[in-house]
Amino acid sequence: MLDNFCPKCGSSLEVRRIASDKQDRQVCTGCGEIQYRNPRILVSGMVTCGNRLLLCRRAQNPALGLWTPPAGFMEMGETLENAAARETQEETGVVVDSERMMLYSVTSFPTIGEVYISFRASVDNESCAAGPEAFEAGYFSEPEIPWDRLAYPEMAGYLKGFFRELYAGEDWIHLSLSNESLRARRGYRVVAMTDYAKSQPPRESS
Repeated sequence: MLDNFCPKCGSSLEVRRIASDKQDRQVCTGCGEIQYRNPRILVSGMVTCGNRLLLCRRAQNPALGLWTPPAGFMEMGETLENAAARETQEETGVVVDSERMMLYSVTSFPTIGEVYISFRASVDNESCAAGPEAFEAGYFSEPEIPWDRLAYPEMAGYLKGFFRELYAGEDWIHLSLSNESLRARRGYRVVAMTDYAKSQPPRESS
């Protein structure tokens, strides 16, 4: 949705061709400020206790009453990890040190102008309490996941992939693209430096 007025001076906006950008953009008729519309960033926490994953049941739209990992939009002044830790605590009461959160996936949704970034973390106990934006919160083993009540259609495959890696003790970073006509996914396995060193051929002595 396009804005009607300039947030800087309040004058009306009109669409003009910007030669340097080679595309149309909204420009203020008063101060001449170009209005750039950038994607919103949504973060989530994939928090586990043993082989059980933390989920919450949403208390607001979209996906009212359905289950999802704790998630929400990044705010000004936050790092990605800070935002993921904040959303996790707000929705489930679980406190996770942001410095212990490890990048898990980055998904671009160009058609809706959003980027979803999730982080992995683990905790030592299953203590949790639903916040004001959730009806319930709890930890689930894979068989216990409410598969027929997940918030979004693509989440089932996403969670099954997460559990496969969890059982295998493997750490991956996934880079995905999703729009109306294309879905693509790439994965990068995270290897500890000690394992990497072991996998390298011995150097020849001079």
